[in-house]
Amino acid sequence: DNLMMGLVEDRYDAGLSLQEAVNPALTSQPLWHEEVAVAVPDGSPLLGHETLDMADLVDYPIVLWPDAGCSWLERTLFEAQPRERINIHRARSFEMFVLRVAADHGVGICSRARIASAHTCGIAARPLIGRPYCSTGCASTVVPFTRSIRASRALHPSP
Repeated sequence: DNLMMGLVEDRYDAGLSLQEAVNPALTSQPLWHEEVAVAVPDGSPLLGHETLDMADLVDYPIVLWPDAGCSWLERTLFEAQPRERINIHRARSFEMFVLRVAADHGVGICSRARIASAHTCGIAARPLIGRPYCSTGCASTVVPFTRSIRASRALHPSP
């Protein structure tokens, strides 16, 4: 990834990414946390539930967006679903995510705010029980720059 290499090679002081830095020379700090929710198509029996658990999703194909999702989410999906029934699809764009869910090709999992922005497209959000927040937007930096990140996070604390 060009951003991470640029940080390591000292071409940049800091960078923002949806993925955590894996290089030991860099540090990553989540900048915000988003509430994770399930997108369900209009007319789905899941709309009768106020909240959903991973066990409620076992019989449905799962559509994930963005591709670089939370590691806990994928782990939990694989733990909740029997191996022979794992049916996970990754949408390349939010528009494809909405299209697949609205067409009843599965239920989607992403941030609640994004799902709410597409309510006119025939999908609705239901909160996901368990670990409802996902860290996104990582600031990757060389170690001395972390003071600025901490100061920024102090100004805008997450839930």
